[in-house]
Amino acid sequence: MQFTMNSTRDTAEVDALDMEYRVSRMKSVASAWNLKLVGPLIAEYKIPEETLDEFQSLLQIYVLRCLLGKFSMRIFQDFDDIDVDTLRGCRTNVTPNGALVPKTEYQLMYNLLLMKWFDIYKGMISGDPSFVRLVRVTPNIRLKFGRELEDNKNRGLNTEYPHSDAWVEGPWGYNVFVPMLGDCFNNTLRYYKIPESGLAKNFFDQSKTYTTKQELVSSFVEMEEFIPKKGHIYISDYAVVHKTWRSEDSKGRVSIDTTLMVGNHPVHPDREVEYLDKVPIIGEESLFKVAVGEKNGFVPTKKTDFSHYTTGNINLINI
Repeated sequence: MQFTMNSTRDTAEVDALDMEYRVSRMKSVASAWNLKLVGPLIAEYKIPEETLDEFQSLLQIYVLRCLLGKFSMRIFQDFDDIDVDTLRGCRTNVTPNGALVPKTEYQLMYNLLLMKWFDIYKGMISGDPSFVRLVRVTPNIRLKFGRELEDNKNRGLNTEYPHSDAWVEGPWGYNVFVPMLGDCFNNTLRYYKIPESGLAKNFFDQSKTYTTKQELVSSFVEMEEFIPKKGHIYISDYAVVHKTWRSEDSKGRVSIDTTLMVGNHPVHPDREVEYLDKVPIIGEESLFKVAVGEKNGFVPTKKTDFSHYTTGNINLINI
C-alpha cells in the first residue's frame, strides 16, 4: 500500500508490517521537508546554525539549572568544559533514564527552551506542515551520563536495551532524536538494520517493558557505521530498533527525543494528552504551567504504565 497524505482509509486497513507503505511514507516526508534519507526509514535534518546556537545556549542553562538546583555562573561556561559526570548525584530533577523534569522553580527556562524548540520544528516541516497529523508538546530533554545510572541498569524501560517506541506507544509513530551537547560521538543512539526476513508478526505488539521483547531483536545487526551528528534531527520509523550506546571512555551528553505522527494513524490512548493538532506558539498564544516543585522531591509517579512522566504535572494553558 502506497502512502498518500489525503488518504481517508482507516488505519485498520493498513497492515503494521507493510514495509512498502512505511518506506513510501518516509520518502514522502523526506521529499516534502527536504530531508536527507540516511536509510529507507531514517531521515536527517540539519538545524540552521543561528537557530542551533540559540537553542544550545538555552538548553545548557536549563540542564545545569536542573542539576545544580540554583542559577550559578557555571551555567555560562562552555558545556564541554564542565565534567557533567561529577553531577550524577544531583538527582532531584532527573529520572533514572536521564530525563530532566521541569519544575515550578525554573518553568520560565522550560518555556523559553520549548519556544525555541518549536521554532526549529516549524522550520523543519515548513515545506508542507500538513504532513504532521499531531504535534507532541512534551519532548524529553535527556541527559545520559558517561556511564549508566545504577538505578536504571535493571529497569525494564532502560533505553540501553534495543527497543522500538512502538512497544509502549503503538505502531505508527516516528522517533525523533536530536544530539545537542557534550560527547555526542561516544555517547549516542545506535540504530539497527531490519533483517531481510522482515519483522516478526508480533513485533509491534504492546509491551510494558523492553526486556520482554529482546528475543525478537536478538538477530538484528547494529548500524555501527552510522553515528548521528550533533545539531541534526533524526526521524526514524517505529520499525527501526535503536538503543542508547556508549563507548568505554564516553562522557555525558544531552539530547532531545520526542515523537512525530504522520498520516491517518492514532496514538496510544494514554499518550493522547501529549499531542496537539498544530505547533504551539509558546510565549504568544500559550505557556507551560508546571504543577510540581523541587520541594516535592524526585519525579511524580506516572499515571499509567504507558503514560508520560509529565502527564498531569505540566499543562499547556492559553494566554
